[in-house]
Amino acid sequence: MPPFTQFTTRQGLPSTEVYHVLEQNGRLWMATDHGLAVYNGYGFTTISSAQGLPDNTILKLFLDDHNVLWLQTFSGELFTLQQGQIKPYAYNHRILSLTRGSIPQSFCVKADGTVLMSALQPGAFQISPDGRDSLLFAFKKNEPLARLYVHEAISGHFVVSGNWNDENANSASLTIRAR
Repeated sequence: MPPFTQFTTRQGLPSTEVYHVLEQNGRLWMATDHGLAVYNGYGFTTISSAQGLPDNTILKLFLDDHNVLWLQTFSGELFTLQQGQIKPYAYNHRILSLTRGSIPQSFCVKADGTVLMSALQPGAFQISPDGRDSLLFAFKKNEPLARLYVHEAISGHFVVSGNWNDENANSASLTIRAR
C-alpha cells in the first residue's frame, strides 16, 4: 500500500464519515457512522446491525492488552469483537445509568479489564471487572466544559483532559495513575 491512500465508498468503505482508525496486524479498523469497517489490504468488510451491533454509529475503538477490539457506539455502550462475534459489555447498563444521556467522549480498558470512561456528565469514571463504579473526576454543575477525554498515555498511566467553551479559559488536564 502506498504511504497515503484515499478510501471512499467506491472502494467499499461503508461511509466517508470515519471517527476513529486503528491498525492491528496489518488490518485497518475504521469506526464509521455505518458500522465497523475493516480493510485487509485488498478490500473492506463491514460489521453492522446485521452482525449484532445494536447501533451502527461507532465513535471510538480501543485494542486492549489481550488483543481484544473494543467499540464504543453513539449510545455510549461498549462492545467487543471476539472470534468474529460482537459481544456487549456486561456493564453497559452502568454506563447508561452513569452518563444519563450524555454521550461518552472516550474510553480505555486497563489490563485487568477495568473500563475508564469520560463524559460531560458525570465526568471521568471507572467500572471494575466486577461492575463496581467509581468517579475519578467530576465537574461542577454549570461548568462551561466542551469536551472531556481519557487517554492511556503510557502503560498503566491515564490522562484526563478537557477544553472549555469559555474563550478566556485554557485547557486543563489531570493525570490519574491507574492501579
